[in-house]
Amino acid sequence: MCNPQARGGASGADPLVLKHRKRHLLLAVVVLYWAGNAVFYSYEEGWSMVDSLYFVFITYTTIGLGDFVPEPNLEYVWSIEVIVGLALFAALIQAETEAVEEAEQVLEVDAERRALKEAMEAKGLKGTKRAALL
Repeated sequence: MCNPQARGGASGADPLVLKHRKRHLLLAVVVLYWAGNAVFYSYEEGWSMVDSLYFVFITYTTIGLGDFVPEPNLEYVWSIEVIVGLALFAALIQAETEAVEEAEQVLEVDAERRALKEAMEAKGLKGTKRAALL
């Protein structure tokens, strides 16, 4: 692993590690939010926990089949809760998309370095000349 001081500057925090921690924290928040709302709907609507989790999943992923609908007396609570849930889920999708893009960039750079190294070895460049080019 590389030196965290070299990548993160004076703070010593590796930006890549911080991004992974943020993604893991966001995932934990989304899971806890979904589970908490499933418990709420299970209690308020009298649904089973499986039905409540199903409702929360279908709602937050915007599938919205309509086979489970909360009672109208929870309409305002439901509206706010859904907006927050959708925002959290969208943030999670964005964070995961960025992680995949970063991984692709790292793989591309590694492939370019490997190709350059093989080309230099084929030409017989060794030692300091090769190190200077890398």
